Amino acid sequence: TEKGINLDGKSKTPGDIWNGRLDGDKEEATVMFRGTELLSGVLDKASFGAETAGITHMCFELLGGHLASLWLSGIARLFTLLLQMRGFTCAYEDLVLRPEIDEIRTGLVKQARVAAIEVAQTWIHKHDPMTQLPAKPTLQDLSKASKGLFQQKETVEHLEGLVIGKMKEFWSGMINKCIPIGQRLPVPRNCFASMVQTGAKGSKVNQSQVSCCLGQQELEGRLPPLMATSRSLPCFAVNDLSNR
Repeated sequence: TEKGINLDGKSKTPGDIWNGRLDGDKEEATVMFRGTELLSGVLDKASFGAETAGITHMCFELLGGHLASLWLSGIARLFTLLLQMRGFTCAYEDLVLRPEIDEIRTGLVKQARVAAIEVAQTWIHKHDPMTQLPAKPTLQDLSKASKGLFQQKETVEHLEGLVIGKMKEFWSGMINKCIPIGQRLPVPRNCFASMVQTGAKGSKVNQSQVSCCLGQQELEGRLPPLMATSRSLPCFAVNDLSNR
């Protein structure tokens, strides 16, 4: 139009993650065009992709399918040229946490291990009240006492529910403390975090398994199954009740 394009939309990139702050200022999460000039916001997947109230959506509604196709072809060439000129790569530094954040993460890991032992004790006493355990049982004591319980499907499912329910509290706390503001390099200099936060590729869960709590804690809503040797992996003990 003669007056240009006026558009209000939402960005997929959180507005308050810049420089690792989370200060509550979400102004940059609102995309605002006035007279075809971008006044605020970040142009990302929500603007260029198949999203409601994005630039592509606007082009299709106002100008038709043919021009929307030309628009998509044009930005595809532009982005390809940009990648060829500047490139995009992730470094090991993108994954490293700040020392004070890593201390918090380590503390949560230790608390989770203690909580897992308490859950295992509760489970054993519920399904086998006659079992005598030491005042401060070790994982070896718990594994030995629970040997017969692992042969019963219902008791194993009860254990999985208890462990996953308790561990989710620590997983959530760990993720919220570390991502997206716990990395040594803040957004937007952190390429890995920028890739996830803008919605280009990956998710917060993927990022957390790299930077916070590496491992398969949950598989399709259940704990990793035991093999015929009663181990979840060859490197773990038989009937291991730890939260790893």
